[in-house]
Amino acid sequence: MNKSNNNVNGGDLVEDFRTAMIVRSTAEYAKEEADRSEQETVQGLDAISRGAYLNPTFVPEDIQDKITRASVDAHIKKVQASQIGQQSKAQLSELQLSASEKYVGKKVTITVLQKDEKPIESVWYDPKYNQYYPGVVNTKGISGKIEEVMLKKNALMIKPNLLSKLGASNRKYFVAYIINPNTLEPMVSLSM
Repeated sequence: MNKSNNNVNGGDLVEDFRTAMIVRSTAEYAKEEADRSEQETVQGLDAISRGAYLNPTFVPEDIQDKITRASVDAHIKKVQASQIGQQSKAQLSELQLSASEKYVGKKVTITVLQKDEKPIESVWYDPKYNQYYPGVVNTKGISGKIEEVMLKKNALMIKPNLLSKLGASNRKYFVAYIINPNTLEPMVSLSM
């Protein structure tokens, strides 16, 4: 284990989650914008044809340049969205790998900042049916060991500490959601 892995910071991990959300949102927005632009161009051409089989003679000369530019713009946006999507995947993979290497196995105390959002869930195990099921946790905070960093899901999976398991032996994990997707503000703080 290198020295940098011993010097971890909960605030840095929260920022990794915020960065991941922004990267994903940017890629989604670019794709939506490309789809919207393409759809507008197609709808415009469909309106020109008025339900008849479209051919170039239906397109009035005075708007041919406008439609050509709109078509080129739509295709450029599609290419850009694809490029942004590929860059986002690479950036998220790199960020995920780095976060997992730094934080998995570390002890963490999670304090709820936005209690109304209920950012912590518990994962219970039912041995009778051999199934896991979720439950809402109404708490100000939890402690445990980071089992998994899930940047794409905006969550940490936490293995509860011994104190958390007392009286709740079927509780296997906590899932803590980190960033509020509506405000991009942290719903919890992390101390390591």
